[in-house]
Amino acid sequence: MEFIERQAMADLTNSIDVADSLKKDAHFFNFFQALQILEEKLRKEKGLLNPLEEGYINCLSDPSMVFPPGDIKKIDEKNGVFAMTLTFMGLLGVSSPLPVYFSEYVDRQEENAQPLVDFLNIFNHRCYTLFYKAWKKYRVINAFSKKTADPLTRRIAMLAGMDPDNISDPAQMRLLAYTGLMAGKCRGKSGLTSMLSNFYNGIPVCIQEYMPRWTPIRNPNKMGEGIRLGVNSIAGTTKWDICGKFRVCVGPLPRGIFENFLPGTENIAKLKSLVNNFLADPLDFDIEVQLQSSELIPVILGKNETRLGETSSLGESKSSRQSDIKSIVIE
Repeated sequence: MEFIERQAMADLTNSIDVADSLKKDAHFFNFFQALQILEEKLRKEKGLLNPLEEGYINCLSDPSMVFPPGDIKKIDEKNGVFAMTLTFMGLLGVSSPLPVYFSEYVDRQEENAQPLVDFLNIFNHRCYTLFYKAWKKYRVINAFSKKTADPLTRRIAMLAGMDPDNISDPAQMRLLAYTGLMAGKCRGKSGLTSMLSNFYNGIPVCIQEYMPRWTPIRNPNKMGEGIRLGVNSIAGTTKWDICGKFRVCVGPLPRGIFENFLPGTENIAKLKSLVNNFLADPLDFDIEVQLQSSELIPVILGKNETRLGETSSLGESKSSRQSDIKSIVIE
């Protein structure tokens, strides 16, 4: 016999619509699936963080002695509170661990036995709640919510150096996938390249190391005793440095994508933030965005889409050589 694990299979994107079907055809859903749908529905409608713990979902046991067709017998709603009548693992019914007398008594004396049923349902609800939480704990994808951070997501965010209270933003959520790269002590060129390219859906990205630059000297040396020119002092206010800066090269890109990486755009701001979060050492960097040579537009005065020095050039490119690629360096 093939073993089928109890797991949630529903797409919770339209959980409110699915919840209506859940109440009509409850026996077609399994226990975990139904609870997830109801939790998502209550989060969207009432803004609750944990509807099950806050008493908006009650899990009851079916006292019937009839063999159940599924995990759930019925789901009722009253004043915004859902009551799920379940057919397994209860203190009453066909799977009861108690002596059969209790289940038979409740089955025969349904009205008179209601106080006993209500009393046992206090323990039933707690057992079902713990069972659901234990199942959810070891299935990260089912515990994950785009609205709120579960405990595991918060821990992953802290490993990546992110604020666990500010990860509801979709862009921040995407960064969780790179925790393995950002949590390591050695953060190299290949890791940064892979992260940036993957974050922007596979666009070409490369890193140029050891970019030369003139750096200012904050405290210029003054000639005097113990100071030797060329040994432990430098003449001037700047020095030539090739170890403190690198360049992030993006592209060559088609025009549609290139315009989304122009100076001042949201993508450039996010790219700078990604690089700064990744860096473990205080290094400077700039960004070079490259446009495919075939996408260059000759300057035509009066055209609004023409940006001299950014998306246009004088004349037309007659080859596809690297030297003909238009690029912008953003500090």
